[in-house]
Amino acid sequence: MTDRHSQTFSRFLLLVIILWAVCVYCDTERSRDKRSDDHNPLETVVSGLSQQVTKMAAQLSTQLSQLSSLQTKFDASQKQVAFLAYNSADPFNVAAAGTLVYNVADINLGGGFDTVTGIFTAPTSGLYVFFINCMGASQTEDEDVGVLVDGKRVCACYTFSKEHHNLGSGLATVHVNAGQRAWVHVYRDSGRDVRGSYWNTFTGFLVKTDD
Repeated sequence: MTDRHSQTFSRFLLLVIILWAVCVYCDTERSRDKRSDDHNPLETVVSGLSQQVTKMAAQLSTQLSQLSSLQTKFDASQKQVAFLAYNSADPFNVAAAGTLVYNVADINLGGGFDTVTGIFTAPTSGLYVFFINCMGASQTEDEDVGVLVDGKRVCACYTFSKEHHNLGSGLATVHVNAGQRAWVHVYRDSGRDVRGSYWNTFTGFLVKTDD
């Protein structure tokens, strides 16, 4: 139930309670006219009904609060986070050890991937899958990379192209908190060429948000 529906339902219920209270009041007044000696019993009945209404209103408020909480969790579970990134140059040079920058993001749901830094920042906490594939640019080049989450290596990818353009890959399933970062790190100090486009990609997506 949306907030608009909840407000409509609350107004409707309040109107019903008011109308019911008016009816009870009218019946009470008619009873007073007929039998003035029944004043105390009628007050007791009205008091009891008033307590029931108060109790029902409190229960309704609790249920609406629980419903709102469930709606919030449901909305969070529907949040889409995914990215697919690569470098537009093919081949491109990796000058030194450090972050491998992918300057194109074909998919960037949730806006977590930065094509300037090559770093993904998780917009929400949950279970994520990260995938990389790698390929050197010639028969004499190798490539040794890995996915880091806040500096901790969670998967690796290695390829040695002596036998002509071998392709490596790595995959990790890891829990990531909102604000934590993930990137691809290069484990070589000397400059080397690697393939670009879809031959070297960095992919990630949210599987499930935290409850």
